[in-house]
Amino acid sequence: MIDEARVHYAITNSGGISPNVVQAEAEVMYLIRAPKPSQVKELYERVVKIAKGAALMTETQMEQEIQGACANLIPNQTMEQLMHKQMMQINLAEVKHEEIAFAKAIYESTSAEDKEAAKKQVGSLLDRALADHPVFNQIAPMSKNVSFMTGSTDVADVSWNVPTAQCVTAT
Repeated sequence: MIDEARVHYAITNSGGISPNVVQAEAEVMYLIRAPKPSQVKELYERVVKIAKGAALMTETQMEQEIQGACANLIPNQTMEQLMHKQMMQINLAEVKHEEIAFAKAIYESTSAEDKEAAKKQVGSLLDRALADHPVFNQIAPMSKNVSFMTGSTDVADVSWNVPTAQCVTAT
Protein backbone atom coordinates (compact mmCIF):
# COMPACT_ATOMS: atom_id res chain seq x y z
CA MET A 1 0.00 0.00 0.00
CA ILE A 2 1.49 3.36 -0.94
CA ASP A 3 2.15 5.87 1.87
CA GLU A 4 -0.44 8.33 0.56
CA ALA A 5 -3.28 5.78 0.56
CA ARG A 6 -5.73 5.35 3.42
CA VAL A 7 -8.20 2.61 4.35
CA HIS A 8 -10.75 3.69 6.96
CA TYR A 9 -13.51 1.47 8.29
CA ALA A 10 -16.55 1.45 10.54
CA ILE A 11 -18.39 -1.59 11.85
CA THR A 12 -21.94 -0.61 10.95
CA ASN A 13 -23.62 -3.83 12.14
CA SER A 14 -21.87 -6.19 14.55
CA GLY A 15 -24.75 -8.66 14.25
CA GLY A 16 -25.70 -8.51 17.89
CA ILE A 17 -24.48 -7.80 21.39
CA SER A 18 -23.71 -11.30 22.65
CA PRO A 19 -19.93 -11.80 22.89
CA ASN A 20 -20.07 -15.60 23.04
CA VAL A 21 -22.12 -16.14 19.86
CA VAL A 22 -21.03 -16.04 16.23
CA GLN A 23 -23.66 -13.77 14.75
CA ALA A 24 -25.62 -14.71 11.61
CA GLU A 25 -24.43 -11.59 9.84
CA ALA A 26 -22.30 -8.50 10.31
CA GLU A 27 -21.48 -5.46 8.22
CA VAL A 28 -18.51 -3.15 7.80
CA MET A 29 -18.03 -0.05 5.67
CA TYR A 30 -14.66 0.87 4.18
CA LEU A 31 -13.48 4.20 2.81
CA ILE A 32 -10.47 3.74 0.55
CA ARG A 33 -8.48 6.78 -0.56
CA ALA A 34 -5.39 7.31 -2.69
CA PRO A 35 -4.09 10.12 -4.92
CA LYS A 36 -5.14 8.45 -8.21
CA PRO A 37 -8.32 6.56 -9.13
CA SER A 38 -6.24 3.64 -10.44
CA GLN A 39 -4.57 3.33 -7.01
CA VAL A 40 -7.96 3.33 -5.29
CA LYS A 41 -9.19 0.60 -7.64
CA GLU A 42 -6.11 -1.53 -6.96
CA LEU A 43 -6.49 -1.11 -3.21
CA TYR A 44 -10.24 -1.81 -3.39
CA GLU A 45 -9.55 -5.11 -5.19
CA ARG A 46 -7.03 -6.01 -2.48
CA VAL A 47 -9.52 -5.26 0.33
CA VAL A 48 -12.15 -7.44 -1.42
CA LYS A 49 -9.62 -10.30 -1.70
CA ILE A 50 -8.86 -10.00 2.03
CA ALA A 51 -12.59 -10.14 2.84
CA LYS A 52 -13.08 -13.15 0.57
CA GLY A 53 -10.12 -14.86 2.23
CA ALA A 54 -11.59 -14.21 5.67
CA ALA A 55 -14.92 -15.64 4.49
CA LEU A 56 -13.17 -18.78 3.20
CA MET A 57 -11.30 -19.22 6.49
CA THR A 58 -14.49 -18.95 8.53
CA GLU A 59 -16.63 -20.90 6.04
CA THR A 60 -18.98 -17.95 5.70
CA GLN A 61 -20.10 -15.79 2.81
CA MET A 62 -19.33 -12.22 1.99
CA GLU A 63 -20.93 -9.67 -0.30
CA GLN A 64 -19.66 -6.27 -1.31
CA GLU A 65 -21.41 -3.21 -2.61
CA ILE A 66 -19.90 0.07 -3.78
CA GLN A 67 -21.95 2.87 -2.23
CA GLY A 68 -20.03 5.86 -3.53
CA ALA A 69 -16.76 7.15 -4.81
CA CYS A 70 -14.55 10.19 -4.46
CA ALA A 71 -12.91 12.02 -7.33
CA ASN A 72 -9.27 12.91 -7.74
CA LEU A 73 -8.31 16.57 -7.38
CA ILE A 74 -8.16 18.79 -10.47
CA PRO A 75 -5.34 21.25 -9.74
CA ASN A 76 -5.88 24.87 -10.75
CA GLN A 77 -2.52 26.65 -10.82
CA THR A 78 -4.01 29.83 -12.31
CA MET A 79 -6.36 30.17 -9.35
CA GLU A 80 -3.61 29.29 -6.87
CA GLN A 81 -1.33 31.95 -8.40
CA LEU A 82 -4.12 34.51 -8.09
CA MET A 83 -4.76 33.50 -4.47
CA HIS A 84 -1.01 33.76 -3.73
CA LYS A 85 -0.90 37.24 -5.26
CA GLN A 86 -3.78 38.33 -3.01
CA MET A 87 -2.18 36.77 0.06
CA MET A 88 1.02 38.73 -0.60
CA GLN A 89 -1.01 41.89 0.08
CA ILE A 90 -2.17 40.78 3.55
CA ASN A 91 -0.65 42.41 6.62
CA LEU A 92 0.88 39.64 8.70
CA ALA A 93 0.22 39.29 12.41
CA GLU A 94 3.03 40.24 14.76
CA VAL A 95 4.32 37.21 16.67
CA LYS A 96 5.14 37.66 20.36
CA HIS A 97 8.31 36.33 21.99
CA GLU A 98 6.26 33.98 24.23
CA GLU A 99 4.54 32.49 21.17
CA ILE A 100 7.90 31.84 19.50
CA ALA A 101 9.26 30.19 22.67
CA PHE A 102 6.14 27.99 22.92
CA ALA A 103 6.38 26.96 19.24
CA LYS A 104 10.09 26.23 19.63
CA ALA A 105 9.37 23.94 22.60
CA ILE A 106 6.81 22.05 20.52
CA TYR A 107 9.26 21.82 17.59
CA GLU A 108 12.01 20.49 19.87
CA SER A 109 9.65 17.82 21.23
CA THR A 110 9.00 16.30 17.80
CA SER A 111 10.81 13.14 16.74
CA ALA A 112 13.74 13.13 14.35
CA GLU A 113 11.53 11.20 11.91
CA ASP A 114 8.85 13.94 11.96
CA LYS A 115 11.50 16.63 11.53
CA GLU A 116 12.91 14.77 8.52
CA ALA A 117 9.42 14.46 7.00
CA ALA A 118 8.89 18.20 7.52
CA LYS A 119 12.24 18.94 5.88
CA LYS A 120 11.16 16.96 2.81
CA GLN A 121 7.94 18.96 2.69
CA VAL A 122 9.35 22.46 3.13
CA GLY A 123 12.93 22.04 1.91
CA SER A 124 16.16 22.13 3.91
CA LEU A 125 16.68 25.91 3.72
CA LEU A 126 13.23 26.67 5.12
CA ASP A 127 13.59 23.81 7.62
CA ARG A 128 16.75 25.39 9.09
CA ALA A 129 14.96 28.74 9.38
CA LEU A 130 12.00 27.10 11.14
CA ALA A 131 14.31 25.34 13.62
CA ASP A 132 15.51 28.77 14.79
CA HIS A 133 12.19 30.59 14.41
CA PRO A 134 9.40 27.97 14.31
CA VAL A 135 6.63 30.48 13.69
CA PHE A 136 6.61 31.06 9.95
CA ASN A 137 5.26 34.60 9.79
CA GLN A 138 5.66 35.31 6.12
CA ILE A 139 4.11 34.25 2.84
CA ALA A 140 6.15 31.47 1.25
CA PRO A 141 7.11 31.83 -2.41
CA MET A 142 4.73 30.25 -4.91
CA SER A 143 5.84 26.66 -5.49
CA LYS A 144 6.62 25.55 -9.03
CA ASN A 145 5.64 21.97 -8.15
CA VAL A 146 2.06 20.77 -8.27
CA SER A 147 1.41 19.14 -4.92
CA PHE A 148 -1.71 17.91 -3.21
CA MET A 149 -2.75 18.44 0.37
CA THR A 150 -4.02 15.31 2.04
CA GLY A 151 -6.77 14.87 4.56
CA SER A 152 -10.33 13.73 4.89
CA THR A 153 -12.18 16.33 2.86
CA ASP A 154 -14.36 16.47 -0.22
CA VAL A 155 -12.24 19.17 -1.87
CA ALA A 156 -11.37 16.88 -4.80
CA ASP A 157 -15.06 16.28 -5.53
CA VAL A 158 -15.62 20.03 -5.31
CA SER A 159 -12.78 20.64 -7.80
CA TRP A 160 -14.79 18.78 -10.47
CA ASN A 161 -17.67 21.24 -10.02
CA VAL A 162 -16.05 24.62 -9.36
CA PRO A 163 -12.53 26.02 -9.78
CA THR A 164 -10.66 25.15 -6.59
CA ALA A 165 -7.46 26.37 -4.95
CA GLN A 166 -5.84 25.39 -1.65
CA CYS A 167 -3.36 26.99 0.69
CA VAL A 168 -1.61 26.16 3.93
CA THR A 169 -1.72 28.73 6.70
CA ALA A 170 -1.27 28.94 10.44
CA THR A 171 -4.40 29.73 12.40
